[in-house]
Amino acid sequence: MNDKDVSAMMNREEFESLIGDQLDRLAKPLGDVLSEVGWTSDQIFSVEVVGGSSRIPAIKEKIVSLLSKELSFTLNQDEAVARGCALQCAILSPIFKVRDFSVTDIQNFPVKFTWTPTSETSAGSEVDVFAPKNPIPSTKILTFYRKEPFEFQACYSNPKKLPTGTNPTIGTFYVKDVTSIPEGELSTVKVKARLDLHGIVTVESAHIAEEIITEEEVPNPDKPEETIKKTKKMIKRHELPVVGATSSLVSAALDKFKEAENDMYSSDKLVLDTEHAKNALEEYVYEMRSKLSGAYVDYIDASIKDDYVKTLNDTENWLYEDGEDATKSVYIAKLEELSQVGSPVIHRFREASERPYATEQLKQALANVSSLLSSVDDKYEHIAEEDRQKVSAKHTEVQNWLDSELAAIEALPKHETPSLKVAQLKSKQNEITSFAASIFNKPKPKPVVTETPKATEEESKPETEGEADPKPSESQMDID
Repeated sequence: MNDKDVSAMMNREEFESLIGDQLDRLAKPLGDVLSEVGWTSDQIFSVEVVGGSSRIPAIKEKIVSLLSKELSFTLNQDEAVARGCALQCAILSPIFKVRDFSVTDIQNFPVKFTWTPTSETSAGSEVDVFAPKNPIPSTKILTFYRKEPFEFQACYSNPKKLPTGTNPTIGTFYVKDVTSIPEGELSTVKVKARLDLHGIVTVESAHIAEEIITEEEVPNPDKPEETIKKTKKMIKRHELPVVGATSSLVSAALDKFKEAENDMYSSDKLVLDTEHAKNALEEYVYEMRSKLSGAYVDYIDASIKDDYVKTLNDTENWLYEDGEDATKSVYIAKLEELSQVGSPVIHRFREASERPYATEQLKQALANVSSLLSSVDDKYEHIAEEDRQKVSAKHTEVQNWLDSELAAIEALPKHETPSLKVAQLKSKQNEITSFAASIFNKPKPKPVVTETPKATEEESKPETEGEADPKPSESQMDID
């Protein structure tokens, strides 16, 4: 302060003695937890500590002294809380789908309803609707007996346990259009109270449950020719309007604030987009002006270069003077105006930078096709001469096109846009490669196999025509 640096030293013992009353406050919530669940410290199996303050040695020591248990730190102290909150938000959100988790939230502070008793009823004037540790969300049905409109209040049962500054009154609810039943007796009014998943107490609806008794004739099961009268009861609902007066915002006010929030968001987004547009224009001026005397120097016509550089300089001066607080559309228009001259320069430079590689790739493809045409490999011997001529003609066509285009570029100044594009070179490479592959990748025809017919039994006998008779047996020989 006042250009003076001030520092002081304090050891841990001194600091902990100064915050001793704060450390002692840990005893009450821990004691309350044990008291509510009816446990002693001996019944605790383990104590897991999370949160940033769990790193403070004094807090660790205090918890150990209160619970008589060594502490466990298996969870990431900071991420445990953040991940739990993120998971709960995802469960509540209609946008995200998460795996099913059993997470039961509870009501920490009990809520009761109170009302003014009537002369016709002997019931009490209050009831605890949502008890401590009541699961959230939860719905309760309350029954009132009334013959005219009435009201009741919702409030926290134990205001002393509420956080400091919390209003114990939740709201007042009015049930309208209540009348007595035709017989003049009290109507049965059912009121649905709900503790929603955000922990907010609301009265969702109310209705009169009117019991209607009717008689109808039905066949007698013992004597089918006769009928008997059967009493039938049914409950008829008469919906009642409920008006709540709470500290919560009414829908109209809430919609108004949401609209204001959206307006502020749109305004902030416009400011951010405007800043991005301004930065984009500024970056373009700096980069373009720098490269016009470097990488882009040969790719812009000298007759317009000086005027364009002057325009860039004027734009820079405007940005820091009259254009400091211009609108988004003005910055965009300025950038588009500069791009009309600059974009062709950038395009010519990029084409010239990428063209040698694309040209080399096309030349390599032509060389590969030439190798196929001159190959004597057996796997290509089935390719017909007519097909080979087609590939040779396509090879010559692409080679002549490439030679012509490269010759035209050699004679063209760099600041003029050539007719040969990198995209054309890539297209020609694919064209010649695909054409040659479609012919040289044809599979060899399968050889034709001719089967020799099997001889029949008669055909397999040796022919004897024109041969000597077989040698006769000894008994058949004639002896002179």
